[in-house]
Amino acid sequence: RGWRLPSIVELTSLLDPSVQDSGSMLPSGHPFLNNPSGFYWSASTDGEPSKAWHLHVSNGYVHMTGKVSTFKAWCVRGASTGDQ
Repeated sequence: RGWRLPSIVELTSLLDPSVQDSGSMLPSGHPFLNNPSGFYWSASTDGEPSKAWHLHVSNGYVHMTGKVSTFKAWCVRGASTGDQ
């Protein structure tokens, strides 16, 4: 109960741009176990209901694509902060 998809702002805040060669842009010492690289959905739609923003954890690229695509979900808890 209380789990949701993060906004693209929340999702990208997990990355450390200085980390380039580990297969993931998560900072060293991060507490997240078994999070493979790849694309992760966000709840952000940018006004386009059939599409949403997603993040590639390996390189930090953010893209928008149709919701029919299959990507991973990295859920968070708490009230939505919206796209700030």
